[in-house]
Amino acid sequence: CAPADALGDVGAIPPTGPDPADLREQFTEALDTVERAEAEAPEEIRADVAVLADGYEEFYNALEAADFDITHLSFEDLAVLDTAEMTAASERVDAYRADFCG
Repeated sequence: CAPADALGDVGAIPPTGPDPADLREQFTEALDTVERAEAEAPEEIRADVAVLADGYEEFYNALEAADFDITHLSFEDLAVLDTAEMTAASERVDAYRADFCG
């Protein structure tokens, strides 16, 4: 359950503020967590975790390209985490957590 729980924790991380250095540190740590979750995900949710990891990585890359200045992100950059595919994958991971991780 650790990989699924880790993804839940990443989703709960609020931005620490507009400071790019803080955002870089926060989102780099979160990306590491997502990548570990992807590597360790159980078979039942492996594909969903991969979808979430891919979306998060795409968002991270946009942040990195903007030098972690959120004011330089486009609506398209922000929308990458709010797609139907991401929502469905997140719901399935949440259901798995509720059913198997108590």
